[in-house]
Amino acid sequence: MPMFKNVQSVFRYAGPHREILLRAKDGQDPTAIAIFSEVYGDVVRRELLSLIRRENIRWLVVPRMSLQRIVRLNWHPNDLWKTIASEQSMVNVDQEPVRVYMRAPFVAKRRAQLSSRLRRQDLASKVDTHLLRRKPPLEEVSALFVDDVLTSGGTLIQEWQNFVRLHQSVQVRAHVFTLFRTPLSDNNQD
Repeated sequence: MPMFKNVQSVFRYAGPHREILLRAKDGQDPTAIAIFSEVYGDVVRRELLSLIRRENIRWLVVPRMSLQRIVRLNWHPNDLWKTIASEQSMVNVDQEPVRVYMRAPFVAKRRAQLSSRLRRQDLASKVDTHLLRRKPPLEEVSALFVDDVLTSGGTLIQEWQNFVRLHQSVQVRAHVFTLFRTPLSDNNQD
């Protein structure tokens, strides 16, 4: 993913980490949501604060969600990103606050049912490479693209492409932060 200056993931998406996220996000299990928010919330808060200050992040880009998911869910990891980004501790006193950006909801496609290998193959044919080659504008802005799980990178790349198109007057220095990263095995069915 050459468009991103750095990619940081905290945990491997396997074992109990994967189970807690699935129970919280897909199962809407109140106990799993509480565990997720308490345990991972502190890690995310600490790591995000460090990255935001170190890289002078001005934008936090949250992946958009489908209408079906919004209607069905009471809780989603996006809630965690937005809550943490809005906290006063996330902002340097002498700087303006970090802005949270999220596109309008969409009607879901069945891409999530593809294996990691098929997602990577599908993604390779859709990356808008001309955005990488455009002439850099005078002003530069740092944006942090967040997601709960990094599998193929498709969600983050789509968000990056959209963000760059909307902010063509600035050079976007893009960073990625995810809580989990899937193993790069071809047999992963996430």
